Amino acid sequence: MKTLYTSIFLLALPFMTMAQDRQADSLILVEVYNQLDGPNWNNPENWLTTAPLEDWQGIRVQNDRVVDLSIISQNPTGPFPNQIIGLDQLQTFEVRGGNMTGEIPSELAQLTNLDRFSVSGNDMSGDVPNIWTEFERLKYLILQNNNFTGTLPDIPNGLTLCYLDGNQFSGPVPSSWEGVFLSNLNISDNELTGTMDIFGSWSILSRANMSDNNWDEAPLPMWLDTLNNLNSFICKNCNLTGGIPAGFDLRDNLVHEQIILDNNNLGGDPAALFIGPNSDKKLYLSIWNNNFSGNFPAHLIHSASSVDIRGNNFTSVTAFPDDVAFDGRFSTEFNPLNYEALEPLQELIALDGDLEVRYGNMDKTLTADTLLITEPTTITML
Repeated sequence: MKTLYTSIFLLALPFMTMAQDRQADSLILVEVYNQLDGPNWNNPENWLTTAPLEDWQGIRVQNDRVVDLSIISQNPTGPFPNQIIGLDQLQTFEVRGGNMTGEIPSELAQLTNLDRFSVSGNDMSGDVPNIWTEFERLKYLILQNNNFTGTLPDIPNGLTLCYLDGNQFSGPVPSSWEGVFLSNLNISDNELTGTMDIFGSWSILSRANMSDNNWDEAPLPMWLDTLNNLNSFICKNCNLTGGIPAGFDLRDNLVHEQIILDNNNLGGDPAALFIGPNSDKKLYLSIWNNNFSGNFPAHLIHSASSVDIRGNNFTSVTAFPDDVAFDGRFSTEFNPLNYEALEPLQELIALDGDLEVRYGNMDKTLTADTLLITEPTTITML
């Protein structure tokens, strides 16, 4: 009889507006546990025991109210727990890496204290309700790797991080995103269309991933050269075409650190993509599978962690600076290079023994030249 009474009571919780207390919050957590197959979680430490509520795994209590509910790597299974709407002081709701299903309820907007909402790596679906601008404190919105559909939702101006990647969002970027103050964005691996022009108005954007959508064919966006806080831009398979636009020179902006432009149709001289000689940033540059050609300007690289120029049309490589700081990988495969063109790499290998140089599938119509080794070095020839 006691169990039946609890269940009836909890069914009404999503729609209650009266003030809750610690005991009512604990009853809601019991319902969440049951709905998400708690008995089969990986490590439900102290859940449904006599231990204090704040000792339950992933629970934080403040002023006798539940403020954080985090279920991470527990393999939760079941429909989205609408019961959490009864936790009216909730600040963090996070269920990551499981099999949670269902849709995000629009009633979630009742949780006015929410500052972090994450349901990444689940099986949720449906259109995402357009409720996020109602959360004045929301800083982190993470919906990645689900099956959400429809258009991108409006987002609040105070948001810090927004990860919507790995879903089925479609259509253009909403006009409401104009001028948003947001620093970290990932909208990759969706079905978005149109242009990326709107992001030129995001003055504090720091890290952005726009990869694997259905963007309109366009040149490399000029706003990459004007956003002074941008240090990571990833745009693989973005339908980028043509040469580097005239006047474009990332060397004038020493913030950029990671540039990944794989699987596009960019060509010409990539020199404008390199950070300046006085920058203390280690460049991570990947431009594989494009149409860049001619002489790869290695002399412009003064500090790098990885450079990947595979699958282009480079026929030679310039010498790296004597003071180059390079401690990662330099990949040159699938370019029409010969051994003479790779001679500058000997200098680079001698400067830093930790550097991994990858080359192969070069111009097979040319005969092999002599590769002179001046110091003890292990060479593998395939």
